Formats: sequence, C-alpha cells, structure tokens
Amino acid sequence: MIADMVLIDPVTILLHLPDVAYNFTRRVPQSASEHQLWYFASMDMGVAHSLARHFFWSENVLWKESLEGRDVTISLAGRDLIVNTEAVGRYLAEGSEDAYDERDDVSEEGGLLAQEGWKHRPWRGKGIDILWFDDLDHAQVFDTPATRRPVLEALWVYSASGGNSPRIATDVEESQ
Repeated sequence: MIADMVLIDPVTILLHLPDVAYNFTRRVPQSASEHQLWYFASMDMGVAHSLARHFFWSENVLWKESLEGRDVTISLAGRDLIVNTEAVGRYLAEGSEDAYDERDDVSEEGGLLAQEGWKHRPWRGKGIDILWFDDLDHAQVFDTPATRRPVLEALWVYSASGGNSPRIATDVEESQ
C-alpha cells in the first residue's frame, strides 16, 4: 500500500471536469507558456497517440476519498495553465477545519476570502495538506529554491518517517 505522498500540480484530481482535457488537447495557444505546452507536450507524437487511443479519462480520476487515511501534500500553482487549481484546492479542503481563513485581517462577511483559508494554512504533515503558490504556473514550483523548499521538506519528513507516522512538520523546523 502507498503511504505518504507528495503530488505536484496533479492533473488527475477532478479529471472528470473539462479543464484538463480542453487545456491540454484542444486550447489554441496564446501565450508563450501555452505554446511551449502545446508544442512539447500536447503535440508530441507519443503523448498525442496515448491520449487519443489508450487513455481513458474516467479511469484515471483521483478522488479525495482515495487519499483519506494517508498523509498527502499537494502542491498547487495559482496560475496553472492545465489544471483548475482553485477548484482542486476547494475540493480537497471541503469539509476540513482548514477550509476557512482564520487570520485576523480577513473578514468572514465577504464569503470568498473567508473560504480561502486552505491557501494560507501552514504545512503540518498530517492528512491532506495543500501548498499553494499563487503566482506560479504548472510545474514552476521546481524553478527556484524558495518554492522547492516546502515540497522538499514534505518529502524529507515523509521519507524519514517511513510511511504513515505521528511525526509532524515541527520535525522539519527543528532540523534547520
């Protein structure tokens, strides 16, 4: 059984929604990053063949219920050009105590801001944790040491614990 996981911009969560299929296979590229995705990924002969002939979208959806009982860190980029990361983040945070923003400077009257607590919660290493990178695009979390660090810390804690364990994120802070 797979224990702890780190998922980077996972396209399989909410794969049943049209965003990923359209953005990856049909969208006409406008920006430089869209052209890069289109040319090097979407139009790659092997990828295009696999998606068109051998990939069954409905069989590759990853549901939140499949992640329960595990410690999972999910990195989401706010400007992801493939995945609707806002929808993925809300879906993953729905029903958790972290769905609402508890910061003093956020009004609960506005509704939208109050429901974005999942974006600002510090990483704990327990249950489903979301690392939100507001200004990044798909897979750009790897581009700088500052954005890679939280992902690497999650990997370190999960690897050091050998699976589902009672260790928490303070282990990472204490080791620095």
